[in-house]
Amino acid sequence: MDDQRKNLRYNVTGRAQFQVAHTTRATIVRLLDISEAGISFLSEIAAPVQARARLSFKVLGDNQFHEASPVVVIATCVLERRMYRLGAKFVDLDEATRQSLDALIAARARVVQGH
Repeated sequence: MDDQRKNLRYNVTGRAQFQVAHTTRATIVRLLDISEAGISFLSEIAAPVQARARLSFKVLGDNQFHEASPVVVIATCVLERRMYRLGAKFVDLDEATRQSLDALIAARARVVQGH
Protein backbone atom coordinates (compact mmCIF):
# COMPACT_ATOMS: atom_id res chain seq x y z
CA MET A 1 0.00 0.00 0.00
CA ASP A 2 1.45 3.36 -0.98
CA ASP A 3 1.74 5.69 1.97
CA GLN A 4 -0.41 8.66 1.02
CA ARG A 5 -0.53 10.39 4.38
CA LYS A 6 1.02 13.79 4.85
CA ASN A 7 0.23 14.09 8.59
CA LEU A 8 2.19 12.56 11.43
CA ARG A 9 0.60 9.27 12.45
CA TYR A 10 0.36 7.69 15.88
CA ASN A 11 0.09 3.99 16.65
CA VAL A 12 -3.12 3.06 18.41
CA THR A 13 -4.51 -0.12 19.91
CA GLY A 14 -8.21 -0.68 19.69
CA ARG A 15 -11.13 -2.16 17.87
CA ALA A 16 -13.73 -0.59 15.64
CA GLN A 17 -16.93 -1.44 13.86
CA PHE A 18 -16.53 -0.82 10.12
CA GLN A 19 -19.38 -0.78 7.61
CA VAL A 20 -19.21 0.23 3.97
CA ALA A 21 -22.10 2.48 2.94
CA HIS A 22 -25.10 0.80 1.30
CA THR A 23 -24.20 -2.62 2.71
CA THR A 24 -25.72 -4.55 5.58
CA ARG A 25 -22.55 -6.24 6.78
CA ALA A 26 -20.47 -4.62 9.50
CA THR A 27 -17.25 -6.14 10.75
CA ILE A 28 -14.95 -5.64 13.71
CA VAL A 29 -11.53 -4.35 12.67
CA ARG A 30 -8.24 -3.82 14.50
CA LEU A 31 -6.92 -0.26 14.55
CA LEU A 32 -3.30 0.35 13.55
CA ASP A 33 -2.68 4.10 13.54
CA ILE A 34 -4.36 7.48 13.34
CA SER A 35 -3.49 10.97 12.07
CA GLU A 36 -5.36 14.26 11.77
CA ALA A 37 -6.45 13.25 8.28
CA GLY A 38 -7.29 9.57 8.64
CA ILE A 39 -6.88 6.13 10.13
CA SER A 40 -5.62 2.68 9.13
CA PHE A 41 -6.84 -0.70 10.28
CA LEU A 42 -6.86 -4.43 9.59
CA SER A 43 -10.07 -5.99 8.30
CA GLU A 44 -11.30 -9.42 7.27
CA ILE A 45 -13.36 -7.80 4.51
CA ALA A 46 -12.09 -5.72 1.63
CA ALA A 47 -13.48 -2.36 0.63
CA PRO A 48 -13.03 -0.65 -2.71
CA VAL A 49 -11.02 2.55 -2.94
CA GLN A 50 -13.33 5.59 -2.78
CA ALA A 51 -16.01 3.65 -0.87
CA ARG A 52 -17.70 5.70 1.84
CA ALA A 53 -18.02 3.94 5.17
CA ARG A 54 -18.84 4.31 8.85
CA LEU A 55 -16.23 3.68 11.54
CA SER A 56 -17.05 3.59 15.25
CA PHE A 57 -14.13 2.99 17.57
CA LYS A 58 -12.56 3.16 21.00
CA VAL A 59 -8.82 3.36 21.55
CA LEU A 60 -7.13 1.62 24.48
CA GLY A 61 -6.32 4.23 27.12
CA ASP A 62 -8.97 6.67 25.92
CA ASN A 63 -12.36 6.68 27.63
CA GLN A 64 -14.27 8.18 24.73
CA PHE A 65 -16.14 6.32 22.01
CA HIS A 66 -15.50 7.92 18.60
CA GLU A 67 -17.87 7.90 15.64
CA ALA A 68 -15.95 8.85 12.49
CA SER A 69 -18.60 8.90 9.85
CA PRO A 70 -18.20 9.13 7.03
CA VAL A 71 -14.73 7.99 6.13
CA VAL A 72 -13.56 7.34 2.58
CA VAL A 73 -11.34 4.35 1.83
CA ILE A 74 -8.18 5.61 0.13
CA ALA A 75 -6.05 2.46 0.05
CA THR A 76 -6.47 -1.30 0.28
CA CYS A 77 -3.68 -3.83 0.58
CA VAL A 78 -4.14 -7.61 0.68
CA LEU A 79 -2.14 -9.24 3.45
CA GLU A 80 -1.67 -12.87 4.38
CA ARG A 81 -4.46 -15.06 5.71
CA ARG A 82 -7.32 -13.15 4.09
CA MET A 83 -6.65 -9.94 5.93
CA TYR A 84 -6.74 -6.48 4.40
CA ARG A 85 -4.98 -3.34 5.51
CA LEU A 86 -7.23 -0.38 4.79
CA GLY A 87 -6.49 3.31 4.92
CA ALA A 88 -9.36 5.76 5.25
CA LYS A 89 -9.54 9.53 5.39
CA PHE A 90 -11.90 11.52 7.58
CA VAL A 91 -14.40 13.58 5.57
CA ASP A 92 -17.23 15.96 6.40
CA LEU A 93 -16.82 15.59 10.17
CA ASP A 94 -18.99 17.75 12.39
CA GLU A 95 -17.27 20.06 14.86
CA ALA A 96 -17.82 17.81 17.91
CA THR A 97 -16.33 14.78 16.14
CA ARG A 98 -13.37 16.81 14.87
CA GLN A 99 -12.71 18.09 18.40
CA SER A 100 -12.86 14.59 19.93
CA LEU A 101 -10.45 13.25 17.29
CA ASP A 102 -8.11 16.22 17.80
CA ALA A 103 -8.09 15.52 21.55
CA LEU A 104 -7.30 11.85 20.93
CA ILE A 105 -4.45 12.72 18.56
CA ALA A 106 -3.05 15.30 20.99
CA ALA A 107 -3.08 12.67 23.76
CA ARG A 108 -1.24 10.22 21.49
CA ALA A 109 1.32 12.92 20.69
CA ARG A 110 1.93 13.55 24.40
CA VAL A 111 2.53 9.80 24.93
CA VAL A 112 5.06 9.71 22.08
CA GLN A 113 6.82 12.80 23.41
CA GLY A 114 6.93 11.29 26.91
CA HIS A 115 4.79 13.94 28.62
